[in-house]
Amino acid sequence: SKLSVTSVMGMTPKKNVYSVITLLESLGLTVVDITFNPIADYYAFEKEDYNKVTGAIVNLGRDKTEVSIMHKGVLINSEIIPVGGRDIDKMIAYEYNITSSDAKILKENFGYASLTNASMSDTEMLVDKEGKEININQYDISQVVMSRLTEILKLAKKQSYLLTNREISYIIITGGTSEIPGMSYLVDEIFTDNTRVGNIDTIGI
Repeated sequence: SKLSVTSVMGMTPKKNVYSVITLLESLGLTVVDITFNPIADYYAFEKEDYNKVTGAIVNLGRDKTEVSIMHKGVLINSEIIPVGGRDIDKMIAYEYNITSSDAKILKENFGYASLTNASMSDTEMLVDKEGKEININQYDISQVVMSRLTEILKLAKKQSYLLTNREISYIIITGGTSEIPGMSYLVDEIFTDNTRVGNIDTIGI
């Protein structure tokens, strides 16, 4: 005789949605649905037993890190931490007095999230903001990357336990910044055994 529903309502400015829809439609694509980021992440990496327990999804983006709690496949809480890959770029740029674009290239193509496989003999030559040539070895740049990533991951770990009082049975680390080589080693150091790095190995829509 009674019908009930548990629901989640999300609000965002129209311009944030319609700018993306307009772009996709200009490419000849039809948008049929819109979903939350963490829900999309969940279905990209879900396992059958995830539908019975509570878990966390940590999306390491460029400008922000999003921590979300999923309970039996349903999004129940989420929080945005205003730090991400761009903060690593800023730290590298400051450390070596180089541009942010050069720092980003170093991070993505030369740095490691862990010192496990970083080499002291591999070097990159760059020109700093004062026009001086500098040599940066992989071990040193990886120390900077690992330092900032460690801070971000520890913040995300703390936030995941603040968002729920339920036992967290799994944690998925994903997002563009999680693609940095060696991320799985760093994640193993900071999180428990129930944590994995989820990477997408396909390109396209």
